[in-house]
Amino acid sequence: MVGLYYAMRNGLVVPAGLIGGLLWQRAPHLPLEAGCLVSAVGAIVFLATTRGERW
Repeated sequence: MVGLYYAMRNGLVVPAGLIGGLLWQRAPHLPLEAGCLVSAVGAIVFLATTRGERW
């Protein structure tokens, strides 16, 4: 399980750096805006799936 975790994590981290670099080339503010959007979607999904539960 630990190996699977690290494989999945690296499969997301490596492309994220490449995508961030491509966004930075287009406009320096785009990585921040993309991060904000992804974080907002994550927060909405979290709130929608933990309705009524205590953290």
